[in-house]
Amino acid sequence: LARGRAAVRAGGLGRSRGGGGNGVVRLGASADGSDVAGGSAPAAKRGFFEKIKSRIPPANERKKLIPLAAMFFFILFDYTILRDTKDVLMITAKNSGAEVIPFIKTYVNLPAAIGFAALYSKLCDKLDQKDVFYACTIPFLVFFLAFAYVVYPNVHVLHPHAFVDVLAGKLPPGFGAPLAIVRNWSFALFYVMAEMWGSVVASLLFWSFANEVTTVEEAKKYYPLFGLGANVALIFSGQYVRFVSGMRANLPPGVDPWGASLKYLMGAVVASGGCLVGLFSYMQRKVRIPRSKTEIDDRTNMTAKPTRYQIRS
Repeated sequence: LARGRAAVRAGGLGRSRGGGGNGVVRLGASADGSDVAGGSAPAAKRGFFEKIKSRIPPANERKKLIPLAAMFFFILFDYTILRDTKDVLMITAKNSGAEVIPFIKTYVNLPAAIGFAALYSKLCDKLDQKDVFYACTIPFLVFFLAFAYVVYPNVHVLHPHAFVDVLAGKLPPGFGAPLAIVRNWSFALFYVMAEMWGSVVASLLFWSFANEVTTVEEAKKYYPLFGLGANVALIFSGQYVRFVSGMRANLPPGVDPWGASLKYLMGAVVASGGCLVGLFSYMQRKVRIPRSKTEIDDRTNMTAKPTRYQIRS
């Protein structure tokens, strides 16, 4: 009896596989013979686009995040150009070399950073946050523009080579690096200002403003994207430096190649800095910023998740 039942089951399975009209419907097909998988393609496509759309920040966040990312791009674009330029200036200066760099970082850059920290503290006590940003950023841009168009063309007058030569004849050879800093004092000043652009504008001013504008949830989602923008800025600045270096071969006779390159480089730095200041001004107009410490404390002490900056409608 068991063998007979098994034979009946085997025969019925064979007929269903052979397509004998016994009412058995194939998997993946509808009763009328149409393919179900083909009908699910639009649904899958719609799900894919919905997933992409869900990744896009809402409008109220885009008004903050896109200008912030652009600000970070321009800051690092400038810093990359300045970082490359400052090393070339000091290493190729008269009676100077790579041994001067540690002395500048220790005996010039460090005291300047400490002095700026004290000045920044005073500015924060007396000025609003937006005025502190302007007061710290604009002098950098003015200096870089003046260095390219005023200071560098007159270094033969401004640098005390004769005075330092007299000191070098009376002092031991170990004073060669400090004397090179004195001899090329304008280049050393440019080196310090370029270093402080990265410390002050990129690390201090930008991130303090970004932390005030964004919430904690937004920072977790979007701060890593700022690092991606930083890498893009390095690519653009490197290509621009390469472009300026290639222009030196086409200069007419009698034109200082390094002086011409410096003007193009500092012109790009000032233009990028102008875009930075313009974006910061845009943020001031589009974002409601607490103007007093009392307002900041009131928003911070709210029981709900505080939003210290609210986008204006």
